Amino acid sequence: TDLLSRNEAFQCLALEFTANVGGAEFAQLLAADVLSVVAHGATRPLVRKKAAFCLLRLLRKSSDESMLVADDWGQRLATFLEENDIGVLLGLTSLLIGIVSKNYRGYEPCVPRLVDILERLRERDVPQHYMYYGIPTPWLQVKVLRALQYFPAPEDPAVLKTL
Repeated sequence: TDLLSRNEAFQCLALEFTANVGGAEFAQLLAADVLSVVAHGATRPLVRKKAAFCLLRLLRKSSDESMLVADDWGQRLATFLEENDIGVLLGLTSLLIGIVSKNYRGYEPCVPRLVDILERLRERDVPQHYMYYGIPTPWLQVKVLRALQYFPAPEDPAVLKTL
């Protein structure tokens, strides 16, 4: 119940516990609740970031590939990548890397969003505290480029031009 609590501290502690304790059965039982936290747009960015990292840990623990069915979650994850918060984007990009490193099929709608993130970073459209020696969030740039390497080259000319 703490995962779905309205108290941010309880949610964060529950997500940390879920990510670090238990095995494959535990992961399968709680994955749906963690997915709902990631998907809930009204949840604070810190909690959504922790939920994305928690879900990545659960995916690594579980051998069940059906936790994130590409037909359902490919487009949803692409929509989530329109996020403005850099911390949440970092968590979602890490989650995407964990998923597409096994199989990218179904997650192709994420490619234009990843390119949009790179474009936004190139234009330095980030808060000042995310600048590192004049470079906007180099750690997110690396994660986005790493995620893109798992996909074939985009066919859309607009995406290719931006890239």
